[in-house]
Amino acid sequence: MWVKICYYILRVPQATVDLAIMLNTPEALSRNLQQLGVPGLVTGKREGHLVRYRMNTAAVRKFGSDFIDTLLH
Repeated sequence: MWVKICYYILRVPQATVDLAIMLNTPEALSRNLQQLGVPGLVTGKREGHLVRYRMNTAAVRKFGSDFIDTLLH
């Protein structure tokens, strides 16, 4: 599920509710976003009642360009 989450938020920040619809797994989404946030791969920004998540590309680069290339294709 992490790869799918990363794929959806790599180009455009996404709200939690939108990600839940795209992934059709709302019950596991928050836990997965939290786990991706621990090493700093994903960051969230509150916008009113929504939280929009985006990839921290600087942190992802530490894993290498192969990881980003995989997400883009």
